[in-house]
Amino acid sequence: VSASGSTLAVWNLNSTAGVGHDTGIQVATSGEISTPPVLAFSPDGHWLAVSGESPAGKAAIYRSGLGGNLTRTNAPVGETAVADGGGGYVYDINMRTGTSTPQTVPGMPHYGGETGTVSPDRTAAVIQNEDGGLRYVNLRTRASHVLGSGPAAAWIFTRNMLLVQRRSGALQEWNPAGTHLLKSVAGTGNYTPQLAVSPGETMVARLNESGTITIADLANGDTIASFSLPAPQVDLAADPWLATALIFTPDNQALLTAESGGDVIRWDIAGPGLVKLACYRAGGNLTAAKWHEYVQTSPPANLSCLG
Repeated sequence: VSASGSTLAVWNLNSTAGVGHDTGIQVATSGEISTPPVLAFSPDGHWLAVSGESPAGKAAIYRSGLGGNLTRTNAPVGETAVADGGGGYVYDINMRTGTSTPQTVPGMPHYGGETGTVSPDRTAAVIQNEDGGLRYVNLRTRASHVLGSGPAAAWIFTRNMLLVQRRSGALQEWNPAGTHLLKSVAGTGNYTPQLAVSPGETMVARLNESGTITIADLANGDTIASFSLPAPQVDLAADPWLATALIFTPDNQALLTAESGGDVIRWDIAGPGLVKLACYRAGGNLTAAKWHEYVQTSPPANLSCLG
């Protein structure tokens, strides 16, 4: 229940309230209840692999349409998606059969840490130590160095950068070699390990421990959209948000979220989709002031919450 002025709203926590769109894709329940499902697009962006298991499990393959519309199908031979399995393994997912093949990354060290992430070209890795700190490793030379200071909640390689979400709330942008901190944006902390970067590397999506997703502009750190996920459909994990996966659609128009045993949900984050998200947060009609409060960008001409 929420109230705004003279308006009282009752929200169904088991639905997306018309803000998120159920794709009709149900994710298989994972044997590891605290492990997020696998969502991986093929390099050309036309095919999506969905698996409730670890990357080693068999994935369902979907054709990706404009705005994240998905249709169950099989990809042509030769299309392959890549999923990072952590711990020194990268899984190549065959988008025709849904099967995956583990590829051991040469030179991957083990420091007794919790997990590791490999760069897209498989030449570098970031390892988390037991104290939560990070170590950058050159997999060709085996040289390594400490990556900044302080415990990290999440980190991800992109084509042109390395992003680190510190538990303190700071979002750090490093050069791909992990030698220079290019930018740091302050935050409130309490983020989960889930972190997604848009294909154009202009937006980042983060999920906090209360189930709220924040999408920010990577250039300046400004919030583009913020919304709460619905209550988990299959609440088996001690912390369901740790078992939630995030991925942007290849056209940058939507964000997909999924949980083990639940549905894949599409959240529109461009144009009218942002208006819906702002209306959802405001609990009533929008004004320019409310738009600035919830979206923090210049308001569109039409702020109607009708329809």
